[in-house]
Amino acid sequence: MNEPALFHVEGKTLPGACRHGKKLHAEVHNLYGYLMCKSVFEGMLRSKPVEPPFILTRSGYSGIQKYAFVWTGDNTSSYEHMAMSMPTMLNLALSGVSMVGADVGGFAHDCTSHLLERWTWLSVLYPFMRNHSAKGTRRQEPYAYGDKTLRTVRAAIRFRYFLLPFLFTESVLCGKAGLPPL
Repeated sequence: MNEPALFHVEGKTLPGACRHGKKLHAEVHNLYGYLMCKSVFEGMLRSKPVEPPFILTRSGYSGIQKYAFVWTGDNTSSYEHMAMSMPTMLNLALSGVSMVGADVGGFAHDCTSHLLERWTWLSVLYPFMRNHSAKGTRRQEPYAYGDKTLRTVRAAIRFRYFLLPFLFTESVLCGKAGLPPL
């Protein structure tokens, strides 16, 4: 998360009337995250020029794909949000943001074992895959759900590792030709 955030106010961001120089906050809210990613990317390249930087953001602005992977933001542990993840990522890919993923299992609320198993298998094809949840929710590590879920999730992750050469090739083609890896 790298957009300006104030969790104790309505809207959880700076008021729209707040000014950044001559611009209103409402005009530059998403630009803030973009410029943050750009400066981190450039700094990392200067620091280690042989290693491609890995930066993750949920902030969106035209051109963000040059500097960061994007995750689709705080979703919920629900079948609806799992189903929405693919069209969301496909739409982002069509918009040029192809290195993208969603929080597997959902971020908010408690995930069930069945939802985690299904979502993990779906996410095998996400360009960016991670299990991530909010503080105060049920632990989402696969082992926390028992042996069946652990075996199912482990099989999905092994399958993803099997697909990594293909996924890597698709990512390279994405960078060179602009073809989405999804």
